[in-house]
Amino acid sequence: MKEMNQKLIAKCLASASLYGVDNWFQILRRHINFLERPVTSATNAKRWNAYAGYNSEWMAKLIEIKRVYFNYCMTNERTINRNFSGNNKPKPSTPAMRLGLTRKRFTAEDMLSFSLDKIRMDEVYRNKTEHLPSIMNNRF
Repeated sequence: MKEMNQKLIAKCLASASLYGVDNWFQILRRHINFLERPVTSATNAKRWNAYAGYNSEWMAKLIEIKRVYFNYCMTNERTINRNFSGNNKPKPSTPAMRLGLTRKRFTAEDMLSFSLDKIRMDEVYRNKTEHLPSIMNNRF
């Protein structure tokens, strides 16, 4: 930081924003009922909120599931359709695809049925069949 120009530092600080964080919190509150803010009025300000979650452990699990679903399953297709027209539209992608973490879009079923043991068994099987002719390797 000492080597950076003071004007550049001031410009970076002036353009800093919590928009991304606020947007993520808004997405979480809207998609997970337990995180929704309670609607209260002057007459029922002290009443119990029926959507409130009791167990913070479950809240953390729901947020983690939403994070993985958001990053690996949800695409920017709606934004692309709104901002582009004709044949010049980019291919819809997930945030993980745009960061180079994966090359494919996953489904909710892929997430829920994920098994590291299955992946390891597939790798062992693939290593055992590498010496076989290519027609034998392409069975699946």
